Amino acid sequence: MLDQRQYRADQPCGDAFAAPACPEFANPRPFLGPAQMAWAKQRLETSQAAWKVVGNEVMIMNTKAGPNTYLGFDSWQGYHTEREELLAHIQSKGLKDVVFVTGDIHTFVAGDVRTQDSTGQTVALEFVGGSITSAGLGETDLDLGGGVVIKGNDQNPNTPQAVIDGLKSLNPWVKAADFDHHGYGVVTATQTSFDCTLKRLQTIKSKSRTTLPEDGFHYSVARGQTSIVG
Repeated sequence: MLDQRQYRADQPCGDAFAAPACPEFANPRPFLGPAQMAWAKQRLETSQAAWKVVGNEVMIMNTKAGPNTYLGFDSWQGYHTEREELLAHIQSKGLKDVVFVTGDIHTFVAGDVRTQDSTGQTVALEFVGGSITSAGLGETDLDLGGGVVIKGNDQNPNTPQAVIDGLKSLNPWVKAADFDHHGYGVVTATQTSFDCTLKRLQTIKSKSRTTLPEDGFHYSVARGQTSIVG
């Protein structure tokens, strides 16, 4: 379990929500900090666990809103140097079956964690659980910059599939995303498989226990499997 708040420097680029990388983006800046980074590397390298599961406060997959525009810097992508340091360690040591389980952004996302600002090799997987009640991206206006705003709807969030598909095309390491629904993730890990189901409630606007179909939001990962994107 990583602490990604206490030891980090301020976010780069004025913490803009949707903007190109600024000149300071690639500059070294602490995120985990040197002591915690060394500890995380050591724990990953020496672990005898079937699955090296990292409790992750903010997404480590990159998120782009345009070809050269990043969707927020309040995550690993705002701390380029340390992100690449940790992923390069996983890659160089040949560490297998590393899985990041993540919260923070009130959105369901699943995909591959790649080196080199997500243009390189897949070295881990990531599953991002939605929020129980906090507003998700589909419930608020999402300003992508350049005058492009995806309108949200608090009472009836319904992000068009074309928008999701467009963002996935910009972020091809993402397998699935849901901006509109709330819920949680359920994991069952064994010596041979890592099963993750992103449990999505149909609505939280009225009292209901109805969940959405698991198609596209259930993953059964085998030992040694290097991608869920394919």
